[in-house]
Amino acid sequence: MVNRKTHALAKAAGATVPCEFALFDRLRETRQAAVKLVKEWKGGTIPAPRGMLLRYDFLLKRGRFFRPQPRPKGLRRGRAKQCYGNSFDLTVIRPELAYCEGFVVVPLGRGQTTDVEHGWCATADGWVIDLTLKEPGLAYFGVAYTEEEIGDGDALPVIDELLDAWLLSKAR
Repeated sequence: MVNRKTHALAKAAGATVPCEFALFDRLRETRQAAVKLVKEWKGGTIPAPRGMLLRYDFLLKRGRFFRPQPRPKGLRRGRAKQCYGNSFDLTVIRPELAYCEGFVVVPLGRGQTTDVEHGWCATADGWVIDLTLKEPGLAYFGVAYTEEEIGDGDALPVIDELLDAWLLSKAR
């Protein structure tokens, strides 16, 4: 059951259906687990979990829900397991679309679902164009990157550089 604060935050991010509220709750829970790891981390051979915490902070603060829809006619399905490349390539040829990264909720069957890190495109009014999945996901939550964040169109957004810039803007 999603608590009131999480429900209000999810609603502010555009959640409208139960699976969206549940996804937002799971993302907040994962962020809290990252906070605990950061506090307990003593160094050593494993990398610091701070990067994980920063990524979830970034996602939860900048992210929003996007509306699933069937793949529009005329757009062919891309390569399986290549969601980031498929989506990025489409934004290069269709610059009116936004490149997005985040999580999608997909059905597993028998009423079960799972969250998967994913990349997709979105229209200006928030409709998903997903070239990778056979069927649209049940919920999409993520960040739509600006043209400046994508850069010259030669590579996907470099999340570490975006996090550094985001941290600097928060420090001001």
